[in-house]
Amino acid sequence: MKMTELQKLEYRLYRKECRISNVEPVLADFLAGEIPSCVTYQMELEQNEMEWERRKVMAAAAGR
Repeated sequence: MKMTELQKLEYRLYRKECRISNVEPVLADFLAGEIPSCVTYQMELEQNEMEWERRKVMAAAAGR
């Protein structure tokens, strides 16, 4: 099964957060959506931080 570009990005984030949470990353679990809550929590935090940074850059570019 081929992953989309978004899935590839999310899988990289999943693997990174698994290492931080001391959990073994498993592709089949990721694709099935069976991700431990400690990992999803960290993934959400990371995505929120990335979105916050993106918005700051967009606001600065708009001159706000």
